[in-house]
Order: sequence, then C-alpha cells, then structure tokens
Amino acid sequence: MPDRDTMQALIEEVAALVTGDDEMQTIAGTPVRFCHVWAAQDSEFPYFVSQAALHPNIEDALQVADLRIDVWDEGSDQLRLFAMRGRLIELLHKRTIPAAEFRTACYFAGDFDLSQPEVEVWRRCLSFTVRLYPITEIAAMQAR
Repeated sequence: MPDRDTMQALIEEVAALVTGDDEMQTIAGTPVRFCHVWAAQDSEFPYFVSQAALHPNIEDALQVADLRIDVWDEGSDQLRLFAMRGRLIELLHKRTIPAAEFRTACYFAGDFDLSQPEVEVWRRCLSFTVRLYPITEIAAMQAR
C-alpha cells in the first residue's frame, strides 16, 4: 500500500519533470519554482504549489491519489499562467511516473480559477488523478 514516502516520491518525480523541462523554463523562467504544500510568503512569481492525497484502498492491486498543482502568477494578464497551465497538462496527462515501489498513470481531471484580479494575482488549480500500481503486482500479472 502506498504511504507518505510513496506520495513524497511522486511529488519529487513530478517536480523534477516540471522544473527540468526546457519549454517550461522558457515560459516560467529559470529556475522554475515548484513548492510542496506552501510557497514562502515572499516567493517570486510565477511558481507551482503541489499537494497529493491518497484515496482509501479500492482494491489490492490499485490505489488512487489526487494530485493538485496550483499555478500562481502576477501581472496585468494571464497569458503566462495559461501557457504554464497548458505545458503542465502536456507534461503530466497520460504520463507514467515512477514513485517508489509503484508505477503510476497520471490523468488530467480538470481545473478552476482562484485568481484575485483586483490585485493582479492569478491562480489556477489543476487536478490530476493518479493511479498507483504496485510493481510486484504488475510483474505477477505479466508472469501469468
């Protein structure tokens, strides 16, 4: 069963994928800032903030988690924010990501706006469904 270490490994893999992507670096600047749970109050825009939550066990061979990534930016428009959003979806949707003793499949589930236009702070919350398959179970199924 996945645990806190598995979820941390998943977040670390996603962060490495996003921050190491040349196109994301062109859009968001270098370095790409990727935080877990909270960004420091004085963090330079733009940046990502991630959270992951594991669902209760569905069946022995499958676990499901929610991965939420907020995209934050500031300025007079949302052009960069939407470019970052689009690239994030391209990077993660239908992506297999290693996470500890699990192989995962990540799917874009939707997003919504939490911007504060009166202060020109823009925020999109993206949600991904992550299915976690134990590597030992995959090997056992392949051996049958």
